Amino acid sequence: MMIDYMLLPARGDGLGGNRDRVGGNRDGSGGNRDGSGGNRDGSGGNRDRVGGNRDGSGGNRDGSGGNRDRVGENRDRVGGNRDRVGGNRDRVGGNRDRVGENRDSGTLCMGLAAVNTNSNLSSGSSIHLLQV
Repeated sequence: MMIDYMLLPARGDGLGGNRDRVGGNRDGSGGNRDGSGGNRDGSGGNRDRVGGNRDGSGGNRDGSGGNRDRVGENRDRVGGNRDRVGGNRDRVGGNRDRVGENRDSGTLCMGLAAVNTNSNLSSGSSIHLLQV
């Protein structure tokens, strides 16, 4: 088995030269940001709660004024339940009958309802006409 290999150069052909890093490496010569301005360490002090904790010193609302009772009695329904006046309404006129008859298709479908295949038509087989 013959295998042909295409030989490719291991590196670029160097046209135009390799792109060197111009201006030197970026090594942070401008100084690292090291927080020389001081870290924000809360030197202004923590904000304490001024005036004390709100502990309900004014007294808890415990209903000392008493629960407000419902004044008066429950209002009864006046006059009782209202009956239906006049009774149930009957259907007037009765059911409506369907006017006219069912419409037949008017076509005759000729078919064999029962055929005795073991005998001739002259020996008693019957042909029925079916109306559809």
